[in-house]
Amino acid sequence: MGAVSVRRRGMGNPDPRPREASSRRMAMPVTGQCSTGKVRSFVMNHRDDKVKRRAGKGGWEPLLDLLRKFRDDRDWKQFHNPKDLAAAIAIEAGDLQEHFLWKSTQEVAAELADARRHGAVVDELADVLICALLLADCLGVDIDAAVRAKTRANALKYPVSKAKGSARKYTELDGR
Repeated sequence: MGAVSVRRRGMGNPDPRPREASSRRMAMPVTGQCSTGKVRSFVMNHRDDKVKRRAGKGGWEPLLDLLRKFRDDRDWKQFHNPKDLAAAIAIEAGDLQEHFLWKSTQEVAAELADARRHGAVVDELADVLICALLLADCLGVDIDAAVRAKTRANALKYPVSKAKGSARKYTELDGR
């Protein structure tokens, strides 16, 4: 299966240049499901075989199939490229955040106890997840592997012995 190594730079923009996989870079399988031609120039070593995705019973694939069908039935694939899907995530996250802005923890808890308001928050969260899943699909990211790799990396940055009960950034855990 083809793979491209992604290295982060700046504000988390993927570096499209192919690299050797190392402990600092994560190789991710690719199968691009973006608008025609967009991913082929963005992701190297493109192959058409599917990436195995898992999430709970049934995995990621049934959700991705549902989202692809919804998108394709409306001929929206032409609009699904990494830039626009990333922007959609930020916009939908802003809509989600709006439900909590300027409210105390107690006010949020009271609002979430209301079924209508809770449902609105769930809808916004679903919008964020839908955009994130479509972006992952567009980039050919193996969601399960990416989440597991990121969790392993975070475990190294935030060891329990230093980070437990602390909200400090990993660069501040040693008293820096």
